[in-house]
Amino acid sequence: MARESGEFPKRQSPRSGGRCARRCGSSSTTACSASSTAWAAWCCRRATGTPAALVPGDLTPPPGERAGASVSGSDRATGFETMYYPYKDNAAGRLRSRWQTNRPSEYLSAATEITALASDMLPVGVYREAEALAVGLAGTRRQQDKARSTLIEMVAPPPKRPLYYCQYHIRFLPHWTRDALRDLGDFVDMLVKAAVYEKTGSSRIFQAPLGPAINGFSGQYPGEKHLTDWLRRYNRFLYRPAKHDLTLPAGRRQHRFTSREAVLCVFITMNLADSITALSQLATRARDDQPIR
Repeated sequence: MARESGEFPKRQSPRSGGRCARRCGSSSTTACSASSTAWAAWCCRRATGTPAALVPGDLTPPPGERAGASVSGSDRATGFETMYYPYKDNAAGRLRSRWQTNRPSEYLSAATEITALASDMLPVGVYREAEALAVGLAGTRRQQDKARSTLIEMVAPPPKRPLYYCQYHIRFLPHWTRDALRDLGDFVDMLVKAAVYEKTGSSRIFQAPLGPAINGFSGQYPGEKHLTDWLRRYNRFLYRPAKHDLTLPAGRRQHRFTSREAVLCVFITMNLADSITALSQLATRARDDQPIR
């Protein structure tokens, strides 16, 4: 599997006339017999232009390969694989074009409530950085790769769950947004409940939705009115719609959330996480992947 930074194992010396160690049935001057399974898989794709057959010990291939999608020339040259939802709308089983996803015209749109929450919470410089990353996700492929890498670094674990999942879903930006927002909301949900549990000692808080948990947080931390207000707005405009709202806002034709909203959500979430852990030792332990009960 590729490393998080996108780097691949160093290339081995070519062997002319060698057979592919992945048993794809082709001969190649590329050293498919390299010790790294990830490197061998990539060599096979580079040589044949098709996904390599699985051999024992392999990890599950990405969605594009599971759907039988081909690997483009630029992907074979760089080692990167384009992620995309493989089926046409309302026609499961019929592969869509690898480029048919979210409309570029919608990338930089955002609900007023979300931009207002971001501007209220974030320092001016941080907000400008968030908007610059959103613009990068609407730019060239190189700019998109750079923006995604920055976002993945921002949400680096710990905790492994749900941030590890969030890192994976960020790789689908700017096209697919909902899953990343749900992962980020799960992270805030976990921290809020840990903070309430520290004060009450009642494990019932872990079975409550985020809304009631925020009410409990408000009662246990009465001096944090601004933080409580931000949490309620976060739940109302980001987390709850990401879980339950399957309708599209007026004027949108593709997705409930745009890539700009997803970027702002990353910055908002990490800011909320810093604020909550500053108040609660158990929230800090939960963020560090340590047991809290």
